[in-house]
Amino acid sequence: MKRILAILLCAGASAHAALIQIVTDNDFALLTGTATSITRLVYQSDVEWPTQISNASSFDLSLAAGENTIYILAMGGGGDENVSGRINGIDISTLSNLQMSTPVQGYLSGYNPSDVAAGTYNASLPDLQNAMPNLTWFTPTPGSGGVIEASGFALGYPFADSSAVLLRFGASDVGVPDGVPEPSALSLLAIGLGGLAILRRRRRG
Repeated sequence: MKRILAILLCAGASAHAALIQIVTDNDFALLTGTATSITRLVYQSDVEWPTQISNASSFDLSLAAGENTIYILAMGGGGDENVSGRINGIDISTLSNLQMSTPVQGYLSGYNPSDVAAGTYNASLPDLQNAMPNLTWFTPTPGSGGVIEASGFALGYPFADSSAVLLRFGASDVGVPDGVPEPSALSLLAIGLGGLAILRRRRRG
């Protein structure tokens, strides 16, 4: 079984668009954050794979201030598990800085492979945030398989039967700009006062 998602990401006011196509056997969620923490869960796949493919979802996402990392939670429902895909036309199996975590299903409340296979399991952001300090990260070896190849990708990343893992990679590695911190209220006030001062000087002159 497989799931595919087409996501339109727009970062900040400059609206840099990025197309994300992910295929996972059996289910997945998309998250954002930094290299050491997950801050937001932005998408969960909740339909069976035939519907997910025919009704690929799209939405706009701006990386929040300080965010610079994309996470994929790949969840297995039993059998051969793998995750593959492209972002901005870049195959994730070619990303040199991509890392995979040790299994996280033990930290996910109510994790049930049958529910994952049915597309009815939803991961919890707090569960994943609590798991982060306990995970070990490594560079996975790409592989091939029926679901990966049937989805049009040459390579992907296998993971253990009925398990769940996280993949992380820098947003800029796939052309998605990092989240830019918004000006603070004090900064905006200082800019405004500075503008008033310049205007007064011009009037006096």
